[in-house]
Amino acid sequence: MEDYDMYVEAAQLREYDQQRLIHMQAWANQTVKATNKSGKQPKYRKFSDFYSDEKQIRKIKIRHSHGRIVDSKQAEEADIRKKAEIVNGRLQDYLKRKGGVNG
Repeated sequence: MEDYDMYVEAAQLREYDQQRLIHMQAWANQTVKATNKSGKQPKYRKFSDFYSDEKQIRKIKIRHSHGRIVDSKQAEEADIRKKAEIVNGRLQDYLKRKGGVNG
């Protein structure tokens, strides 16, 4: 099953590459025409303002990660969750020793 998922991920990354090329062409076309409200400056100054590579790739990788950490942002989120679980556990222990939430 893991092999199959790896093939699906590869197929989706290939599709991503094709979509990126389409978006790059759209960006190039749009850049020639689009301007800000005053009509003097281009609306998008960089391709990354128009289309985010990192976001798209991160979505694909997380979808196929099966619990493994794929980037630093996900590692940071996991660390925050772990710390919150520890704090919550300590709070529950404290409340039990105090006689409950209302007591």
